[in-house]
Amino acid sequence: MVRRKRLSKSILIQAAEIFGNVSVAWFSAGVIIPILGAISDPVEFTLRLLQSLGMAGFFFWSSLELAKRGRK
Repeated sequence: MVRRKRLSKSILIQAAEIFGNVSVAWFSAGVIIPILGAISDPVEFTLRLLQSLGMAGFFFWSSLELAKRGRK
């Protein structure tokens, strides 16, 4: 039988902070830069915007889940 070791609360909180930073990076790189940049194709702009919002949302949600587990 394989036993899973539980991560300590401090490690979970640190991982949550890292995931939060990755979420901010996806938002800034994927949402803000295309708005300020010169993307002439509206389809490409929309796809990049949706992709980056999805990735930012995923990492933000993961960060919240890790923080919630770390505070239990």
